[in-house]
Amino acid sequence: MLRSFIIIFLKKYGILTGFVFLLLSQSVYSSDLYKGPENYFLLKAKELKLHEKRYWHILLHYYKTPLGLKSRIDDPDFFISESGKSDPEAELRETIIHLLGSRYEKKNVCRFYARYKWLKSVLDPQNKLTDDIQCEDIENIKPESAAVIFPTYYMNNPASMFGHTFLTISSEYTNMRLADSVNYAAEANTNNGINFAIRGIFGFFKGYYAVMPYYKKIQEYSDINQRDIWEYKLNLTPDELKKMVWHIKELNQIFTDYYFFKENCSFNLLYLLEAARPEINLTKRFKTVVIPIDTIKAMKKENLIDSVEFRPSKTTVIKTKLEKLTNSEQKTAKDLVFSKNPLNLLNQSGLNNKKNIMLVDFALDLIQYLYIEEKIEKNHYKKQFLKLLKLRSTLGKFDEKTEVDIPEKPDNGHDSARISAAFGVSDNEIFQEIRFRPAFTDMTDTDYIRDKGAKIEFLDTRLRYYSEKNNLMIEHLDFIDIMSVSPRDEIFKPVSWKINTGFIRKKNHDLKNGLIYQLNTGGGFGYNIFDSNYIGYSMFEQRAEFGGNIKNSFNIGAGFSAGIFGMLTENIKLNISSRYLRFIGDDKHSLFESDISVNYKLSTNNHLTFEFGYENIRKKDELEYSVVWNYFF
Repeated sequence: MLRSFIIIFLKKYGILTGFVFLLLSQSVYSSDLYKGPENYFLLKAKELKLHEKRYWHILLHYYKTPLGLKSRIDDPDFFISESGKSDPEAELRETIIHLLGSRYEKKNVCRFYARYKWLKSVLDPQNKLTDDIQCEDIENIKPESAAVIFPTYYMNNPASMFGHTFLTISSEYTNMRLADSVNYAAEANTNNGINFAIRGIFGFFKGYYAVMPYYKKIQEYSDINQRDIWEYKLNLTPDELKKMVWHIKELNQIFTDYYFFKENCSFNLLYLLEAARPEINLTKRFKTVVIPIDTIKAMKKENLIDSVEFRPSKTTVIKTKLEKLTNSEQKTAKDLVFSKNPLNLLNQSGLNNKKNIMLVDFALDLIQYLYIEEKIEKNHYKKQFLKLLKLRSTLGKFDEKTEVDIPEKPDNGHDSARISAAFGVSDNEIFQEIRFRPAFTDMTDTDYIRDKGAKIEFLDTRLRYYSEKNNLMIEHLDFIDIMSVSPRDEIFKPVSWKINTGFIRKKNHDLKNGLIYQLNTGGGFGYNIFDSNYIGYSMFEQRAEFGGNIKNSFNIGAGFSAGIFGMLTENIKLNISSRYLRFIGDDKHSLFESDISVNYKLSTNNHLTFEFGYENIRKKDELEYSVVWNYFF
């Protein structure tokens, strides 16, 4: 066997090359040639320093730490070497041995197909020393295109309020709905939003990649969760698509620790794109916080995006149809869903045939939505849906399509992080202020969720300096500040809510400003007003306060808040809010505050905000004015 291998090797590589190989393999590894070409591959890999190559780091998800390289993959089954998580060279050596060397098994090749294909292309591209192994089940996948899917923000789920991204891979099917979707998500075993947020922030969930039909994801996000979907089609070549599929197969049933703000649904997809096109650099763009829309922007900067399509949610379509009906017609359409005799109800309305068709079409959409939302029982849905279909068949054709207004693309909005410089007057004292917020939007934002009420901020920090007193202080530090205001109508009746917690400055019983910790929650309702150009809301609120600046270090209060906001022009947004709280316990007092802010969008990442605030606390009035320049990055 040894003699045969030597003869074959010398014939392929020549006498001189063959003897050099024999000498090197003997001197470096002190072994014989029973391992076949393994030693040659190991020597060549060492000579080429393959363990330092970026593509090897991409495939193993390595990143730099103060102590050296480390993989973001936490599942030990992803590594062949016991030290592979933090030792790229050891992992490379064991990979060569198991895929190209003495411990070769085809099942290992198919398990780590992306690694095998890359090593084979570098170490033995002409198949002189080993055969080119083909894994049929992987090679039978014929990807033709891919897209990154962005379901928009969904405020009723903490995991989705920043948006979400996943991939679709299409083969020969022309219908996008038949594509496969590749999704990375936490395997969460809780439905409690606060519990999910806390455990997600600190990495207590395992995240897995999962492949499922795209139409199921459409049902989940668009039909059930009422989220519009943006489809960003990628310009990957067929070879690049194959590389991405190979790496996806390697990640099947492999977990990583899921972190809500960094190693989340969007960040972990970036490795798939880098595996497809290694010359791009996506993961290194994100050092701390990763917001899904920012990953879309990063792809845009790397010239990965070919075209963009908008897919409105079921809710958006229903609301568009709703706008074409009067209040009485809306009520009739809703009654059709529950009427025992919808034909009689329609005849009683006295409307023309075209209007009747619109009402029945609307009722058909509505009953499907109500069933998905589990607001009607299955038996009622089946019976009533058939009744409405039969009624619709008697009304004739109606070719008018529902044209949904396409909103501004979310990737055209400002960047998520913000730094601000403010100048103002508070209680007749001049101040300057520096503000910083890692993410991501507030009630005066002209870009994100502009036609709805949404505030999603965390770690909003304000440092204020009073020049006359030469005094620098923390004005406030919000750990999290979330507010959702959704208008109610005849069909949709969402609850508006808020939660805010962090440090703020407040006057105590001695009228001295001090830093306290507070937790503020509230719930209520919102409505469209002034021809739907603005949204008004009211909430019942509760607030608990903690700190040495308060009597007995604790106080609790409750009250009401109300506000109105909307776009004055294309680039100017107005927000007015007021709140009254009455505190009980040892430190009884009341607080009334009112704020007006106007945000003017100068450019995509430069906004100017004018703020006016009035506060009455412990029967003392205080006014504050400020001008704020905001820069997003």
